[in-house]
Amino acid sequence: MKRIVSKRLGVALCAFMAMAGLSGSALAKGDPIMMLIQVNGPVEFSKDGAQWNKVTQNKMLFEGTQVRSGEGGSGKLVNQVSGAEQELGANTIIKISATGAEVVSGKGLSEGKPGDGGLMSDVKNRFAKAERYTTVRRSVDKEAKAEKVDVAKEITLSAGYPDLVWEGRGQNTSYELVIDGKKIPVPAATGPIVRHKVAGLTPGQHKYHVILHGPDNAVSKEESPGTLTWMSPAEEDALKKEIAVTESKYPGNLFALGSLMEKRGLTVAAMDNFQQYLARSGDDNDFRPFLIKTLQDLKLNELKKAEAQKYNSQAGKP
Repeated sequence: MKRIVSKRLGVALCAFMAMAGLSGSALAKGDPIMMLIQVNGPVEFSKDGAQWNKVTQNKMLFEGTQVRSGEGGSGKLVNQVSGAEQELGANTIIKISATGAEVVSGKGLSEGKPGDGGLMSDVKNRFAKAERYTTVRRSVDKEAKAEKVDVAKEITLSAGYPDLVWEGRGQNTSYELVIDGKKIPVPAATGPIVRHKVAGLTPGQHKYHVILHGPDNAVSKEESPGTLTWMSPAEEDALKKEIAVTESKYPGNLFALGSLMEKRGLTVAAMDNFQQYLARSGDDNDFRPFLIKTLQDLKLNELKKAEAQKYNSQAGKP
């Protein structure tokens, strides 16, 4: 009897999905199977084979997605399952399966060759981790929230990337940034983020937290400090070389640059690059979880909530 009921429920669910125009892939897209990078010329993608959109920057490709190149179109595919790389040539249509790219028409897809394990080879795992932060939770009570300023628990800064950020409390609130016990006054800011350029630190780790001064001169509770690591000149020189290699391999690619910054703990610089990337790439929603994760790490809760709502709305999630 239980089997009959279960079977009927399954049939009913399938019927409902069919009437609603839903499928398994629509309900659970899964992780990206491939990355399309270094695109040149006319290259388009389609999630349903009917509506096609131009590819202008990196594109995460999920199972069922199709890509077609026109005359003079090209790109590189990085398999997130095997790590192999393939060249996409002109006048070719491919479809992404669970294991990689399958040719629909044309002869412009090369055989796979081992990749170099670079920034684009672990997008699948990073996407899965970042997507955890796209859930929208109930806002913290505003009165409790006003009593404190959360800061990133771990962050790296340098002479070239000195910006420290925290969540703003409006134009009537000023701040004191406390680094190793030294208090630095920071004026009120009108936007959602307060930015302060740190200077004069010795290389290594420093404890820091932020105190806010409200309109009635109320002082916030002192929070658990975060750890700020200041790069040494030698470490910054090494970073500059990594940036040069990244820009040479992925010219003009803000996602690749943001990924490098995130790996090196330069979370503010990573956030800035991901924001610019999304703006430049037509607000490609598939990449939004990477920005959301940086906002989570930086404790920019209101911005994170807004981006998570935007992501879920565009992804068709409740």
